[in-house]
Amino acid sequence: MSVSIAVTRNDLPKIASALAGKVAAVNTKAAFDCIAQARPPVDTGNLKNATTVTAATAGDLTAIAGWNAEYAPHVEYGTSRMAAQPFARPASEAVKPGWIAAMKQAVTP
Repeated sequence: MSVSIAVTRNDLPKIASALAGKVAAVNTKAAFDCIAQARPPVDTGNLKNATTVTAATAGDLTAIAGWNAEYAPHVEYGTSRMAAQPFARPASEAVKPGWIAAMKQAVTP
């Protein structure tokens, strides 16, 4: 007994491209949501206004949310002279459940 399969139509590249676009959109939204959820401490307002988001693309699914202020890591993690005042990590944890739900929906056929 032998089985023969002939592929007459290959939609896998089209499906993969559509999936990559959905995943990129979910990751970009999560990055913007993280910035919106973050509550950095405000002294001069510089840290609060130094936000940046790099959107994900279908070619690179990574979206990046961050703060351009040079001292942002010192505020987030603290120093030997200053206690930590976390604002980015709590924001990412708050966004995580929505990101997981959106990702499940994006990859479900």
